[in-house]
Amino acid sequence: MNRQTVFALAASLAVSCVSAAVPKGFTVDFEEAKKASAQSGRKIFAVFTGSDWCPWCVKLDKEILSKSEFTAEASKYFELLYLDYPRNKGEMSKKTISQNAALAKKYRIGGFPTVLILDASGAVVAKSGYMKLTPKEYVDATRERAGIGERAAAAPAAAAQDKAVPLDAIAFTRFARYKTKYDQIVKSHTREIERTRDPALRTSDPEKKDAAANKRAAKKLDDLIRDVKALSARDDKAKKEQKALIAAAEAFKASL
Repeated sequence: MNRQTVFALAASLAVSCVSAAVPKGFTVDFEEAKKASAQSGRKIFAVFTGSDWCPWCVKLDKEILSKSEFTAEASKYFELLYLDYPRNKGEMSKKTISQNAALAKKYRIGGFPTVLILDASGAVVAKSGYMKLTPKEYVDATRERAGIGERAAAAPAAAAQDKAVPLDAIAFTRFARYKTKYDQIVKSHTREIERTRDPALRTSDPEKKDAAANKRAAKKLDDLIRDVKALSARDDKAKKEQKALIAAAEAFKASL
């Protein structure tokens, strides 16, 4: 093995063994975050991250979470929870590793970074991820997704009763995105079922493959329905759009 190869391997190992520190202002204890949320009325900002291997997680940490501007602004509205899944777990306690594994399973985390806004009971209010924004813009965008108004900053203890909602223009934009997503789920499922039943493809055990396709579609629909329900709509037209999309998704799921 030549010297250049040795140096390359050493550099690779050094990078893989570096785990980012928990950003200032965050706790790593889920129960502690829930207790703080119940006392303050603020929602929980829970970030699921792979700090030493996931490029987008590193960007989120570096550009947003580690900035004092983010901490100062986000702490007005959220209890901050950092759930890390690094390759190098040397600095993590067994309790934290076990807790994080259970939470990833509970919330069906399929990719990193994932940001969930939770209430004090742990129920999902909204979902997000990496966005190319300034720290303050990121907080504002997350607030809008969670339906959290400015009053939360002035009166954190009353934030649990805060009924402020995002502008309907924002709600409609999101409805349009979810409608597109719903159409994609339907088309993808239809194509998948057609393939399992096409004699020319000589599909083995089509009933079993149909059941698997239905299960995948149902999971996607569950996620869609949850996310649409989490959107805030102010006027009757927006609420009607929201209800119609939820009804369509639930009806399609029932038909599977």
